Amino acid sequence: MKNVLGFIFEILRILVVMFVILGAYAVFNSYVLEWLGGIHILGGSWLELVFFLLQAGGILILITVFYRNKLKLSGAMREYQPPFAPETARKMVIAGIAAIAVSYVILFALAIFS
Repeated sequence: MKNVLGFIFEILRILVVMFVILGAYAVFNSYVLEWLGGIHILGGSWLELVFFLLQAGGILILITVFYRNKLKLSGAMREYQPPFAPETARKMVIAGIAAIAVSYVILFALAIFS
């Protein structure tokens, strides 16, 4: 029973963290899109899909590293999966930030050249 309650608590904690981080990022992203002229700048092309997939992938990688290396240390499920090794965590953070940066490079390039 204790494991079930711990698991439910951990799932709720993950959902709250994802809701807060994704909500804050959505607000930031909407301001950037409006500043550059709106979502129509992507033109409904395949670049729109690439833009949002890169952003979603980057944010989810960063949330995963944050959860496994920071939040899980105090959670009920910490004994099931250890934190990422420092080298792995660093590579994942770089990959997440790079994915987000590339998505904004695409957006800025479309804003400048269209």
